[in-house]
Amino acid sequence: MKGGQKQMDAEKKTLYLTVGKEVSLSFTGNGEALQYIRLSVNKLAEIINNGLVDRQSIFEIDEVSLITKSNYKTVVQVVAGKQVLHGNTDHVDVVIDKDKTKQKSAGKDIFTNGDFLFIVDQEQHISKQELHTLNIKNSKSYLNEGDRL
Repeated sequence: MKGGQKQMDAEKKTLYLTVGKEVSLSFTGNGEALQYIRLSVNKLAEIINNGLVDRQSIFEIDEVSLITKSNYKTVVQVVAGKQVLHGNTDHVDVVIDKDKTKQKSAGKDIFTNGDFLFIVDQEQHISKQELHTLNIKNSKSYLNEGDRL
């Protein structure tokens, strides 16, 4: 079973990110489709310093799992160079167009370009409304958990 898990991890590289000041989203003009996931230089340095990626392997990320809202019980731990999500929250898996992401930064130092952009696969349609609904759902979950303390 462990061998199968390792093989699965090798096939799909996922990065968990919480949307906020350091991670922002860009949509089409009408908000119908997510186009880019933008990481600040500080966030990029953080994930590289945590050993999740390096200057080359950042371009091999298959999926970004967006956590739009979390609570004090939501933790993303780094275990053996991989992220492990703990807690009760929902997230949206976004398929990344690795080729376009790499082309966008081709031959440039990822730290001198300003913010780093993951380009979302055109086949995936995640609207601003869908992410907003997830945010509201997670907020309600957070408030309900506070009542149980």
